[in-house]
Amino acid sequence: MMNNRLFKFLLNIYPPYIGAGIRIRKVAPDFREIVVQMRLRWYNRNYFNTHFGGSLYAMVDPFYCLMLVQVLGKDYIVWDQAAPIEFKNPGGARCRRYLRLVTSRCRRFCHGLLMAGNTGRSMRLMFAMKRVSRLPAFIRSFT
Repeated sequence: MMNNRLFKFLLNIYPPYIGAGIRIRKVAPDFREIVVQMRLRWYNRNYFNTHFGGSLYAMVDPFYCLMLVQVLGKDYIVWDQAAPIEFKNPGGARCRRYLRLVTSRCRRFCHGLLMAGNTGRSMRLMFAMKRVSRLPAFIRSFT
């Protein structure tokens, strides 16, 4: 297991996140909550003056997998196999995502692993931006 502060530091110096303007604001000591943020900058906006979709996707893509790896420990292999994304409306201003792992969901994952050897569970998340009239920016579910 990795220390939450080292984990946050390493992700914040990860070159693709630096290039996209993605910042990890918080990693809980138990890895059950991560706060990720991206401000709209000249280098991460698209032709329409909104967030580039690939940057929005990168902002949330690996985190549930990384959180589960830390929470479940070395006895488990966690693999993010698929991640469809559906953009509901344009992302602008500051985008912030609060990612949380609920204890009951972790228990269901573990139960599925014990019973079947793997689990096809999926998680669905809503993405919200700091803009009153534009919620949510997209919905992402992954298995």
